[in-house]
Amino acid sequence: MEETPGVPVGSLEEGRGGVIVLTGPHGVGHSALLRELLRRSREAGLGVALGDGIDPRLFDHLCEQLPALGRKAEAGTVEQQLAVRLTGRPWTLAVDGMDRGDEANVRGLTTLVRQLIAVHGEPLLVLVTVQRCEGAVAAFCSGATTGIVPEVVAVEGLDAEASTRLLQDRGVAGVAAAALGLRLASELEGNPRAIIEQVDALVESGWLLRAPHGGLRPARELDDLRQAELPLPRSEQDRELALAQELNPEARRVLEALVVLAMPADPPTIAAVSGLEGAELESALRQLLREQMATTEEAGVHSTWALHGDRPRELLYSMIESSRRDGMHRRAAESIRLRARRRLAEIAPVVAHHLIAAGDAAAAWPLLVQAARRALRARQPERTAALLRQA
Repeated sequence: MEETPGVPVGSLEEGRGGVIVLTGPHGVGHSALLRELLRRSREAGLGVALGDGIDPRLFDHLCEQLPALGRKAEAGTVEQQLAVRLTGRPWTLAVDGMDRGDEANVRGLTTLVRQLIAVHGEPLLVLVTVQRCEGAVAAFCSGATTGIVPEVVAVEGLDAEASTRLLQDRGVAGVAAAALGLRLASELEGNPRAIIEQVDALVESGWLLRAPHGGLRPARELDDLRQAELPLPRSEQDRELALAQELNPEARRVLEALVVLAMPADPPTIAAVSGLEGAELESALRQLLREQMATTEEAGVHSTWALHGDRPRELLYSMIESSRRDGMHRRAAESIRLRARRRLAEIAPVVAHHLIAAGDAAAAWPLLVQAARRALRARQPERTAALLRQA
């Protein structure tokens, strides 16, 4: 049998018992590799059964794929029935996404491996896929609870060259494919599904346009493809929106305040923008920290809080009703102005930004002119020009 890189397929042919854990992020291809190993198991003459880790009736469905052995195989729990049916001949049992299901499935599979392979030496090969060997599956992946140390195979993503070829297959040509291939191989860890979803997002956002010949040509500068923040794929948008909607009302208000502020801020400023204080504010900030939606740093006698760098600010900003955004920007401008009276010239552009966002451009104009004069005195011509354009 042709060898699959990184996977000990010899055990499939020889009917040896054991456990193989395929790890890797969603979409990197470990599910496809699992099915390839099952195909090879069938070719080698082994019995095969496949289940989904998220299935609440996982063991029932595995049992249905194995031949019954008379009354002996029908007695006891479904896990016991499965154990009887797997006894006496080589089998390959596979569970895709074992870390996505409940802990009952993990416990059942753990018992099966310990009894049949570790204790009785049955020629049973168990294949599972997980994204990470953490949480409920950690002990299974290490062998601590089964008595069998598994072969853990990390399924790697595409390198830059392979990512570029994938982009070319999707219609992206020339230097654009090379630039995106190099970037996405690094930022998305070469995850094929994520790369395809990113291309779709670039098309939907107008970064890539359909050419007459059917390919995709860039509508943005190459430097944007290399460095600018890319449009968020629809699946990521849905995930971020779901995470935000699962927050309690207080944490959601504080998240919106951090999104509007768009910079590190101390608790008094966050309180002014969100309308929460004291224990409610502290509890909300801690929830955002636990959910990796906010970060915090110590700054002198105070802490500062900011939106987590991995969170898509523009998407979250769009979730806030425009009338509420105006009020939050207005409160942000007032709070920052009051708390930085001695540094008003320095932070004038920040205050002006919030005033403009609140619809009060007239109040922002003198602040921008003041900041432009300060930049001119500091011999910063580019900053001066940018401030004057904004004014």
